[in-house]
Amino acid sequence: SSSGLVTAVSEGVAQIIAAGNGAADTAIVFVYAQTGWYVQTSNTGNALEGVFFQGDGRRGVAVGASGTIVTTANAGATWTVRTSGTSSALHSVWFTHPDTGWAVGAAGVALKTVNGGTTWTRQTQVIASENLACVRWVGLHHGWIVGNGVVLRTTNGGLNWTRSSPTANALNAVGFSDVSNGWAA
Repeated sequence: SSSGLVTAVSEGVAQIIAAGNGAADTAIVFVYAQTGWYVQTSNTGNALEGVFFQGDGRRGVAVGASGTIVTTANAGATWTVRTSGTSSALHSVWFTHPDTGWAVGAAGVALKTVNGGTTWTRQTQVIASENLACVRWVGLHHGWIVGNGVVLRTTNGGLNWTRSSPTANALNAVGFSDVSNGWAA
C-alpha cells in the first residue's frame, strides 16, 4: 500500500521495490506459513554438523563434512557455499562479532573469518591434532575449544591458546555462563 504495508498472499520470498520523487529502495520479504521446524535447502549434499546465526536472524553460517561451509544472508532462504581450505570435517562454528567467527573440526582444524564467513583462514596458533568438536566464546577475548580429551583456551581473542587435558574422554560440547564458569560434556 502507499503507507508501506505489505500483505502476504502465500508462502515464499519477494523483492519489493519502492520508488518516488527520484528515490528508490528495495527490501526482501520472507513469508513462512508453517510454524515450528521446517526444512530448508542448504545448497550442499554434505552433512552439516554445526550452525550459528547472528542476532538479526538473517545472517548465518553452517559447517560440516569435508570442510563444508555455507552462509546465508536471508534467514536460510538461500545458502552460498564457501571455500574452507580443508577437507577435514568441521563440527562447530561460533561468531564473536558479525564479521569475526571461528570453526573447528577433525584433525585439529581451526579456522577464522574476519568478513562474516566469506573467506576462512587456518589458525596455526591453535596447536592440536585431536578431533575438535566445539568452539564457544564469551565476548571478544575469551574462547574455548574442546575435543578428544583436550580443552584449548584463549584470553586474548585467539592470538594465543593454552592447552589442558582434564580427561581422556571425548569432549563434545562446551558452554560458559561467564569467563570463569563453564561446563564441558
